[in-house]
Amino acid sequence: MKRLTTMAYLSSAFLPSRQANAIQVMKMCNAFASLGVDLHLHALTPKPGPDTPREVDPLDFYGATAPFSLSIHPWSHFYKFRINELEALYRGWSQARQTLREGRDLVFGRSLEGCCFAAQMGLPVIFETHQPPEAWGSTLFARHLLTKLITHPNLLGIVVISQPLKRMYLSAFTLPQERVMVAPDAADPLPEMAEQETPAPLGLPERLQVGYVGHLYPGRGMEIIAGLAGSCPWADFHVVGGMSQDVDAWQKKLEKHDNLTFHGFLPPPEAENVRRGFDITLAPYQRKIAVAGGGGDTSGYASPLKIFEYMALGKPMLVSDLPVLHEVLRGGENCLFCVPDDLSSWVGALERLRDDPDLARRLEARALADFLTRHTWQRRVEGILDHFGVGVGR
Repeated sequence: MKRLTTMAYLSSAFLPSRQANAIQVMKMCNAFASLGVDLHLHALTPKPGPDTPREVDPLDFYGATAPFSLSIHPWSHFYKFRINELEALYRGWSQARQTLREGRDLVFGRSLEGCCFAAQMGLPVIFETHQPPEAWGSTLFARHLLTKLITHPNLLGIVVISQPLKRMYLSAFTLPQERVMVAPDAADPLPEMAEQETPAPLGLPERLQVGYVGHLYPGRGMEIIAGLAGSCPWADFHVVGGMSQDVDAWQKKLEKHDNLTFHGFLPPPEAENVRRGFDITLAPYQRKIAVAGGGGDTSGYASPLKIFEYMALGKPMLVSDLPVLHEVLRGGENCLFCVPDDLSSWVGALERLRDDPDLARRLEARALADFLTRHTWQRRVEGILDHFGVGVGR
């Protein structure tokens, strides 16, 4: 077994930002560092804009609890000429070169360019990807780099987030099964609150507080949430997250619903405090799930962060019945599945939880137990290192 004491995480995440990939990267680094690994994260300065958090320490912003260092790389001179492929190549080469100079034992990352250059420089690499092989063909060099990385002898393996994604890579490349590991996303256990602390009150105690956390892109289910607010006047609905323009548009469209509150984007620790006040959580994904910018479709291979954040809450979940989500969830055991685009299915499930508190308690207890056993960030990184034969320490 290889022994790991120092490590570099190469990413193209903007830090800080409102993107889910930034949360995933920071939480993975925190989990690696908590094992005692001397870790250095490479990330990217966010593009200026109204949704960019300003003048904040990324470690504080994401609630990092274990020590690791980081480099936030500025945009290079290629960016002003809008040569995105050269920008990505330059950034990846720069990250890999710095990692080589530091003599790190292992490279882990989601930067295709960085991981590819690192492998060619002689460093062992574990590459994580959340998109199918064909998605890398959208830029001039990416498909070539993906093939070069996957066939390189310094690549220990690939981490993907679902079985369908694994099948895509095994179909696209000649790879042994064990070289592609499925590791669904994860979350942190919630810290215990002191006796004198209580979750932030969201509404009257006699009303159900129903919450959603995440973006408002097409396919994320805002139409279902709007329908629930109109059909269930006995509950309050809370939406946490979203880009400013999306929040403004939905608020204007749904201003007649006085039981629907948009909290907007909140830093992760603040969002966690609001989540604690939910009685029931919603993941109303539709049959086509867009990504940032409104394009794409991840419904066949997604592993949404919010599912694991909800499980960590220990609150009952209503979730769209998409096949890929059955890898983690079991209807009637740790959640209730609903027909994605059938509002009556969601209303019926919400009424069922309202009228059957014993069922709600069983669902939340099972979800929390499954989460603590399988789906914390700590367990995720331990499983990845074990799968690829990497031990920690001297």
